[in-house]
Amino acid sequence: LHALIVDDELHARDNLSILLQNYVQDVLVLGKMPSAEDARRFIENNPVDVVFLDIKMPGEDGFEFLESLPQRDFAVVFTTAYNEFALDAFKANAIDYLEKPIDIDDLRRAVEKIKALKESEKPIGIKDNVVDLIKSVVNKQMDYEKTSIPTRDGLIIVNNNEIIHLEASEIYTVVYLATGKKHLSSKNIKVFEENLNPNIF
Repeated sequence: LHALIVDDELHARDNLSILLQNYVQDVLVLGKMPSAEDARRFIENNPVDVVFLDIKMPGEDGFEFLESLPQRDFAVVFTTAYNEFALDAFKANAIDYLEKPIDIDDLRRAVEKIKALKESEKPIGIKDNVVDLIKSVVNKQMDYEKTSIPTRDGLIIVNNNEIIHLEASEIYTVVYLATGKKHLSSKNIKVFEENLNPNIF
């Protein structure tokens, strides 16, 4: 399977690429793109079988990226930090997902499912109505529950109710938690502002 990874977080892209290379058979990562725009240009010239797609990205999110494509003949595996309710919605509609931090067994199962679909010659593209349904679930109910914090030590997922406040530090952001811990994130504070609930933060 020819794969493309789309995620605005460098740690997340590299981590998934390493997992695919070391623990999953028959998958070749053709590219790792930091944005929907870069991914769109890549797909125009490089046919892929599967796109590992982050949902929350600055500017154009994963859903908007899919909606922008005139034809989608590849499988989509969403990468998400949302809770079990949202993940159940993905399952019920035959859409693969990986919950961050990514579990190797979940990754293998997602790939095996796509391989089986491809071998059966059934269409593996994602339908518009399924995208709309998942988008509705995520936006209305799961949008503000968890936040991913890329740090120099790796990707950290926290519940939003654990965050006390955020502080800009040049191009970085310091995230203060209720536990007393703080994390220096490589994301600038504008990214957090766009993704956190404005009624709370």
